[in-house]
Amino acid sequence: LEMFWIYSKVADMNQIRNIPNVPASVTGKPVDSNGVPEREDATARGALIQLKKFLGLSRYGFSERPKLVIQGFGNVGANLARLAGEEGFNFNCVAVSDVVAGVYNPHGLHVSALFDWYQKNKTFAGYPNAEPISNADLLELETDILLPAATENQITGKYADRVKASVVFEVANRAITSVEEEILSAKQIPVMPVII
Repeated sequence: LEMFWIYSKVADMNQIRNIPNVPASVTGKPVDSNGVPEREDATARGALIQLKKFLGLSRYGFSERPKLVIQGFGNVGANLARLAGEEGFNFNCVAVSDVVAGVYNPHGLHVSALFDWYQKNKTFAGYPNAEPISNADLLELETDILLPAATENQITGKYADRVKASVVFEVANRAITSVEEEILSAKQIPVMPVII
């Protein structure tokens, strides 16, 4: 809604000034107002495509359904969880967290039930079908792939030593600093930056 408002204001200014390509001035517009279809999940979908390609080329020998741990449940994290099990991706989302709480099920989360709970309660706290887990403990879970999708500087020095994921796929901007990347590299845990 905010993006449409900005777009309409730029369009109004175009009557006074000659602004080239008004629709390109703002991203995130509704599709019927020159927005891009499926933009909402584009970053998550692109990340999963890259991840699938990486796993196909890697020497790590993951199972047919690699386990994902997702930190953050904003637009990108939520769409990662939603898309992970779709045909073509076939990942098993075992843990996810929001700002307040996280949930973990080593066998995999029932994602549609999880979304229903989150939509109703606006938090994972109290979700009955998984173990509660803190954001800090979520970063330390044994998993195939850890996806920090929250804010920057999530895997700091005090967490980098405790990461047990086989691969860290950095979806949030600067979730890991160069110092922590060196710590993870010394543990032979590759850090993949997402390029969307």
